[in-house]
Amino acid sequence: MAAGTRLSFTYECRDEQGVRLESLDSPAEITIGAGQVLPAVEKALAKMKPGEVRSLVLKPEQAFGPHREDLVGFFPFSDLPADPPPVLGDILEIQAEGEDEPMPATVVAVEEDGCLLDGNHPLAGRELHYTLRLLKVLE
Repeated sequence: MAAGTRLSFTYECRDEQGVRLESLDSPAEITIGAGQVLPAVEKALAKMKPGEVRSLVLKPEQAFGPHREDLVGFFPFSDLPADPPPVLGDILEIQAEGEDEPMPATVVAVEEDGCLLDGNHPLAGRELHYTLRLLKVLE
């Protein structure tokens, strides 16, 4: 399919252990070349015919990248929002050194004097298994 082609599809995404991470039963619409989905997913959809179902396995480098330890760090409570106090699993906006825009970071541990935050995407470092179903080409 050429760039600019619109299509509708559904999908299911599981991790390497088979745990369902996300599924979409109602059709989604994308435009080929618009960067609306992961490049490997878009490439696979662009090669499919309406009604076709395809399985696709993405290595971390094809999805959300490897888990980077340099994006994990300790932040004292004085550098974090005080109200409400951070709890395990919270997603905070932090200003990384040398970055213009704040980035989301997940609280992965709460300690006596601060929190361990992880700025990686939650699916970084994980192999993703997609089942794609192309429903129709819209244009």
